[in-house]
Amino acid sequence: MNASVLPTAKATVFVVDDEVPLLDLAVAILGPVGCVVKTFSDPEQALAAFLDARPVVLLTDYAMGRMNGMDLIRECRRLNPGQKVILISGTVDGRIFADSPVKPDMFLAKPYHAQELIGCVRKLWPDERKILSRRCGRWQFNLTMKKILLRIGIIILLLAVVGGLVAGLFLGNLIKVGMNTVAPKITQTPFTVDSVSVSLLTGSAGVNGLVIGNPEGFKTAHAINVGKAAVRVAPFSVLSEKIIIKSVEVRDAEITFEGNPFGANNLKKIMDNVNAVAGGTSKPATNAPATAGAKKPAKKLEVDDFLIAGAKVHVSLIGMGGKELTLPLPPIHLTDLGKGAAGITPAELIQDVLGEVTTATLKAVGSAVTDLGKGAAEAAKSAGQAVGEGVSKISKSLGGLFGK
Repeated sequence: MNASVLPTAKATVFVVDDEVPLLDLAVAILGPVGCVVKTFSDPEQALAAFLDARPVVLLTDYAMGRMNGMDLIRECRRLNPGQKVILISGTVDGRIFADSPVKPDMFLAKPYHAQELIGCVRKLWPDERKILSRRCGRWQFNLTMKKILLRIGIIILLLAVVGGLVAGLFLGNLIKVGMNTVAPKITQTPFTVDSVSVSLLTGSAGVNGLVIGNPEGFKTAHAINVGKAAVRVAPFSVLSEKIIIKSVEVRDAEITFEGNPFGANNLKKIMDNVNAVAGGTSKPATNAPATAGAKKPAKKLEVDDFLIAGAKVHVSLIGMGGKELTLPLPPIHLTDLGKGAAGITPAELIQDVLGEVTTATLKAVGSAVTDLGKGAAEAAKSAGQAVGEGVSKISKSLGGLFGK
């Protein structure tokens, strides 16, 4: 090979790509095998340095903004007609240069393996074939060991992060902020969560101090108060597009009902707000967005088991003069929410769960009101009979008094 092109055993290789991590990867692969790797994220900068550096091989990505890879190849071949070139791309294939008068020597599709990249360079670097062959065994061993050590390091790091308290607190705080930000837009009421604890190692989580406030116009402090909820999650699903929640268990929730069970009330108002956001009575499998007009779909959820047990309803009815009732709520058990590929949005999950809570509460309150009505009717009837008997006795007494 021309000495001006390959002045030393360690010849220069240009790598041009607008993705910096891929530039670093090329250095890690080609550096140990005897290449002096010069990287460029801007093809115009690579072209400016081309004549001075005289690279043995030019490796260039295709899609890079104003100047693509084929444009760069044409300019470099104009300056050095014998320039060896490898075109690399994950968006196009060899057809992109099929009709071009200037073609790369080789095409490499992304993603590629380290040995594929080394093999392409070897084929375009013939004078160094013997050197590379002698070092190939050692390079392969070193690369293999580096891969193994890198993977072990990643696993150890991942376990440390997953099991570490710092990671758990960070993720818990992230979820807390998300709930406190998104949920009020769905319920259109105050919505607060005190804390969220998460362990990715065990897949367990806890939600503490969840309070759903009342809509405007209602006097009671809140609508729903959950002291603590226990959650089990498929650990690494939190990093995917669909979070899989194995179970949610809510114990001893406090529900405050204010209004008319057969008309307007606080739970019905919140439910109307949620339906407006979640899309009316749409089913979870419809893949509807969490908010109208959202550009990016909400993160999807799947909840395999949702249990609410031991809940109590504090009833504040219109027309009772401030009198309150406390009623037990039967257990609410939901399963297979968001099962399937589509999943459900957070808005749809709230819609399903709050819908069941509202229905169960209205049944309990309606039944209690009916019982109260029956009791009042019986009392009124008894009072009427007592009055009638008293009048009869008085009449008889008066008759006797006047000799009738």
